[in-house]
Amino acid sequence: MFRLMATDLDGTFLDGNHQFDQERFASLLDRLDELGIVFAAASGRGIASMRELFADFRDRMYLIGENGSIIEERGQVIWSRTMDAETVEQLFADLVASPYVDKNQLIFSAEHEVYALETVDADYLELAREYHPQIQLIGDLQEMQEPIFKVTLNLREAEMQEGVAWLVQHLPGYSVMTTGYQTLDIVPTGIDKGAALGRLLLMKDWNPDDLVAFGDQLNDRQMLELAGLAICPENAKDEIKAIADRVIGPASQGSVLKYMEELV
Repeated sequence: MFRLMATDLDGTFLDGNHQFDQERFASLLDRLDELGIVFAAASGRGIASMRELFADFRDRMYLIGENGSIIEERGQVIWSRTMDAETVEQLFADLVASPYVDKNQLIFSAEHEVYALETVDADYLELAREYHPQIQLIGDLQEMQEPIFKVTLNLREAEMQEGVAWLVQHLPGYSVMTTGYQTLDIVPTGIDKGAALGRLLLMKDWNPDDLVAFGDQLNDRQMLELAGLAICPENAKDEIKAIADRVIGPASQGSVLKYMEELV
């Protein structure tokens, strides 16, 4: 029997409206508690967004946010990694030097706030607010009040492959993560969901075989490769299906929560 159940959110645990059945989830947590199993949500979402989503359950679970940049245990941060202001300034300069990056389609994620430039593209801002409702608009980077976990950006669909290749080549010391659609996260090398879950397993003195994980996107790869049992919904990327131990129904039909209930 596994000891840690971890899942990605959008495209995996959440339905097509980015929600979940809270009554069933509460019952699942009750059953996991009985069995001594802990639950972790691991997402590219900002930690503030995750705290809001799981407001009624934070004291019963782990939150791993910002693509592995922060770990919260039952409402308390137990590990995090941020970038200092000088590092963020240089990263921003490197990004806007790219022929593929639009500085008006960037957001900067901190623990309590998410920032975008005042010149942000209106359509991009509307999309970003689906995941980060309280985005603060700033005139320049010096107005950010907190250290930053990651930078999120959109590339044009027709330029995704070339754009990702450019970023990988020109951003040594960073990982470029595809999180879905045309969205990329830029985080320091060594930060990902798998590394965060590895830290959690180490803290618990548990093994990778004690982990069952669910995911659908390329930023879930390390987490699924770590897990003793890796599950993905049928809407997952082909590359994720190739490494999964089992492919279940689509996320839009609540297949992941259903499968979790069947596991226990």
